[in-house]
Amino acid sequence: RMVNADGGWLYSKVVDAIVNGSRFDLTAYPNPVNSELSIRVSAVTGKGMVTVSDITGRTILNQEVNADGTASISMEQLAHGVYLVKYQDDVQQQTIKVNKH
Repeated sequence: RMVNADGGWLYSKVVDAIVNGSRFDLTAYPNPVNSELSIRVSAVTGKGMVTVSDITGRTILNQEVNADGTASISMEQLAHGVYLVKYQDDVQQQTIKVNKH
């Protein structure tokens, strides 16, 4: 759930994609995030990697995804703002925006 400056809110988008006939789901939550961002990938093919970048494209961190398709990323030390979270493995890649509060 994302909260606007005026107190209004809306839910962040969940992204689904079909790759080579199989369903690929990438989920990052909570969004907006305060400290710990959880990543869930439904179908990891090969070595899955998550890259967090700032809005200018500067890489902040890289982290390998666990065999079960999950990763936990500490965002506590990052400044407030918008970050790009990119997942990539041998077959698919997807980038989503995450808001840090």
